[in-house]
Amino acid sequence: MPRSRFFLVLVTGLGLAACGQETGPSQADRACAVAVDLAADLLPEEGLSTVTSIKAGMSGQAVSCAVTTEQTSLMVDATVSCEGDEPQSLESCTVIDGVQRMDGTPIYP
Repeated sequence: MPRSRFFLVLVTGLGLAACGQETGPSQADRACAVAVDLAADLLPEEGLSTVTSIKAGMSGQAVSCAVTTEQTSLMVDATVSCEGDEPQSLESCTVIDGVQRMDGTPIYP
């Protein structure tokens, strides 16, 4: 799936999940949306092709994203070196630290 289409599906999904919340997606949710989008470029086509859920956690600049796809479950870890709410600004300062299967098997790097 082309990256921009994947990202649109992902952000739309996060937006729909947050519809019932007054505050909208958290900074961790936004950071994970960007991190998973960036990780999709690093993995084989089937790696993150159909994301069904993302659970986000953030501590300082570190973000961890538990990602479930139709095929597998992965953990995407990233570092966000700036603050901002817009996906474009987060994308420019987010670096993928690693991607692994939930059993600990590394996929990237």
